[in-house]
Amino acid sequence: MPVGFVGHGAPTLGLEDNAITQAWYRWAQALPTPKAVLVLSAHWLSSKNLVGPLVPQPLIYDFYGFPDELYRVTYPHPAALAAAERTLDLLRSAGQKVFSSPERGLDHGAWVPLMKMFPRADVPVFQVSLPAQAPLSESVALGKALAPLREEGIWILGSGNVTHNLRRVHFEDRNAEPEAWARDFDAWAADALEHHDLEKLARYQEAPGGALSHPTDDHYIPLIAAAAAAGAHGKPSIRWPHLGFDYGNLSMRCVEFS
Repeated sequence: MPVGFVGHGAPTLGLEDNAITQAWYRWAQALPTPKAVLVLSAHWLSSKNLVGPLVPQPLIYDFYGFPDELYRVTYPHPAALAAAERTLDLLRSAGQKVFSSPERGLDHGAWVPLMKMFPRADVPVFQVSLPAQAPLSESVALGKALAPLREEGIWILGSGNVTHNLRRVHFEDRNAEPEAWARDFDAWAADALEHHDLEKLARYQEAPGGALSHPTDDHYIPLIAAAAAAGAHGKPSIRWPHLGFDYGNLSMRCVEFS
């Protein structure tokens, strides 16, 4: 399987049918059918590696102030017990301290894009948490440790955003022009990804617009981990299933590594 990174954007995309969600659907339909999807989400960071869910669970609505309809969305995907248990074994063999989190449901970084990518909810899904308040080298190590899952038909999907500064997002105008700092950082990240330069990507705060693009690194970590998983056996080829910005400064760039 290839590896992916999806710019998951605002939770309301779960209610919408637009150019972004249609691009997600076309992307997923062009892939080999995965045995399971492993999501590395910006919305599940923890001090220790966790894997879950192991059995079907309700979705997590980890946001507030949105339309009531969004809190009624369901996505009854199959459990990915075998894939999750294999991941636990794989990470332990790689020297990672990892624990199961069997009752942790999918967060919106997972279910919003997946309900558009696989609307029939017929693909097993699980998540692995990302390191919280840790050097980016830990996310690189995690991604590399997960890489063998690709050969077993599991699609590793990072979910965050290449730029993510909610104080500079124009929620009043989703068609606003992106500011220079957002365009500059998005272009810088694309170049670093094209060259598969993980060291450069890890120094993102030094990049043009880096500090403004990520006041915190939660939405950037999934990109680093996905790139590391993709490059475990050499430089991957890159394509962009979707490009552009939403609400002005929120990059919706998606990446496919193969």
